Parts: sequence; C-alpha cells; structure tokens
Amino acid sequence: MDAPVWERAVRKVGAEGHLSGYIGCIAVAVEERGGRSPDERTAAGGRREIGVPILTMTGTRTTHLPPVPRIILLLSVLTGAVVSLSALVVGGAAVLMPFLVAGGRPAWLLFGFEFVVLVAGVLAVLFGRGRYREGPGLALAAIAGTVFIGSACGYISVGKQLGTMSLTPLLALRVLLAGILAAGGAWCVLSRDPKSWRCAMLGVLLGLPAAALAGSLVIGAARRVLMGFVSGGGIVQTGIAVLGIAVAGGMLCASVHLIVKAFEMGRVGADRYCPGCGYDWKELAVCPECGKARGLAAGA
Repeated sequence: MDAPVWERAVRKVGAEGHLSGYIGCIAVAVEERGGRSPDERTAAGGRREIGVPILTMTGTRTTHLPPVPRIILLLSVLTGAVVSLSALVVGGAAVLMPFLVAGGRPAWLLFGFEFVVLVAGVLAVLFGRGRYREGPGLALAAIAGTVFIGSACGYISVGKQLGTMSLTPLLALRVLLAGILAAGGAWCVLSRDPKSWRCAMLGVLLGLPAAALAGSLVIGAARRVLMGFVSGGGIVQTGIAVLGIAVAGGMLCASVHLIVKAFEMGRVGADRYCPGCGYDWKELAVCPECGKARGLAAGA
C-alpha cells in the first residue's frame, strides 16, 4: 500500500478524534506488488485485490476484500429506492387514515415499523452508492433482515390490511426485495472461495426436509393430513412419524453447520491473506510470494 496514503489517513482520523477501541475502514488503497500496477497483475493472471487497513488497539491489520460486483450495487440502489418509496406511501397513509377513511384512526404502530423500513431502504441506496464496503455481506444481510422483519411486524400490527386495502401484496413485494438483498450479500461472501458454493448448496439441500415439514404445519390441508396420519392410533405410524421428525431434525442441524461453514470459508482477515504482500496463503505456513512466515503475521 502507498505509505503516504496510509499516513494521511491516520493523521486525518487522529485529528477528527475518532480513535476508539476499534476503528473501521480508514483508507482504501491498492496493494502494489513488485512494482507492478494492479491492472498489470490482472493482465498477467494475478488476482486484483483491494487492501482495507483496519486500526485496532493492538496494531493494524489489512484485509483484502474483492470489489462488490456492479450488478449487486445497482440492485441495491433499485431495491432500496423501491423499499423507501413504498415505506413513505404506506407510512403516510397510516398517519392520514382519518382523512382517507371515514371513522379511521391513525395506525401509529404501522407508521413506526414503516419508518424502520424506510431507514433500511435508505441504507441500501447508500450501500449501492459506495458506502459500508468494509463488510458488504453483513451490511446487505442486516438491511434485508430489517426490511423483512419490519414489513412483517407492520403487516401483523394492523391485521393484514390498512383501512380497506390489503397489505398482502406489499408484504410479498418486500419479502422478494429482502431476498434479493440477502442473495447479494451471500454472493459477496461465497464468491471469495469457490469451494464454499458446494458446501452452501449441500447445506440448503439438507435443510429442505425440515422446511417441508415446517411448511406442512403451516398449510391447513397439509397439517390435517399429517395430524391424521400421526393420530391414526397405530404404533407403526407413530414410530414412522417420530423417526421422520428425528431425521429431519438431524438434517437441519447438518444444514445449519454446512451453511455457517460455507460463509466462514469466505471470511477475509489477517489469517487468510499474507500481511506482507496480500497473497492468499490458505493453509501454508510460509507465504510463497514474499517468504513471510504465518507466525509473524500478527506483528507485521
């Protein structure tokens, strides 16, 4: 990394008084290796990486986050804009109910949840415009979760409709938009290690039986069929039901383990990349590019 850039960043942060136990990203620069520019390394088959210096109480460390794909940034801006506009409309309607419906009362609880969704939409737009790049996967996951939970709570708080208008289509749209944001966050993390995709897909497949069982308990017709099978009175039927639930539970545990492992494989930190040159040394004890030993990484 260019030393003057780092020094200016440290002076700037120190002057503004933002030094606390942990400081997020304070400068982003391109790591120079062997005098070659990043474009030259990319053309030569090398991996172009972005160095993000992080200042902590124990010193500094550098993570190497690959750039967020432009399609994800664009989707974040568009999704955030739609979420924000819908939150403004629904939140305004919740407050103006006495003027929109005869005898209507303001839905303040819905207004509060829509305000939370509005903030999440604005953050999605800011992310797409280049903010919060230090942890793109976590940022998109947090925004998606806020949109989903805020929308669901607002939907329930007014009994699924606002005045005479059903909010079910709006909830379906919000769930879709939250899914798009979550998928973008997952891509940002899983794309860092090709092997993580196989682990994640296996985890999803193992979780399908548990999801199907949970869905059968929600859907009325399927729940009646399942309960009728279990309460049939036969020992064999009861044993099959208990065994099926146990197997589905075991597969769910394995699913969660594999999905968490897949995201951990995409973790970027001081242990993943050599602090001397940024080489992805995985399980190697010595960096083959600059010769730095892994044990010296913490003090580098």
